[in-house]
Amino acid sequence: MLDDIKYKQETMADRYVSSQRHTIQVDYMNYMDEIATPVGVRPKILRVLLTDPRLGLSLLFGPITPYQYRLRGPGKWTGARQAILTQWDRVALPMQTRPCDQAKAKCSLKWLLVVLSTMGVAVYVNRSNLGALLQNPDTLLDRVKMCLTTLGH
Repeated sequence: MLDDIKYKQETMADRYVSSQRHTIQVDYMNYMDEIATPVGVRPKILRVLLTDPRLGLSLLFGPITPYQYRLRGPGKWTGARQAILTQWDRVALPMQTRPCDQAKAKCSLKWLLVVLSTMGVAVYVNRSNLGALLQNPDTLLDRVKMCLTTLGH
């Protein structure tokens, strides 16, 4: 434990400005995940992506909020999913100065889900060669295209 404390103090000293005002600073996501793991409330993003794609995409591409640590485990809150899905509404609404009558454009995230799942399949299938694939992105793209054509048939 003392080695872990020393390592974190050295990391903080290298990363952050040393001053009286900035005594304790951490990377929020790493800190939250570190304390959530032993408690059993850290969200399993891949599982959420497979079981609830809309929520999974919000977790993956949205801001990190305390709501996501209330999805499961001790202190589970049934309203956490809805709070995560509507968090951008709570940010945008106070910024509006007047109501607008313009219709909102509908956008589909289906293509994003298809691309992400295809990339996930390509990475899983080629997990033994992952280092080589990441060093040569063209090979990875060829594998993704191959998976896309396989899924299309």
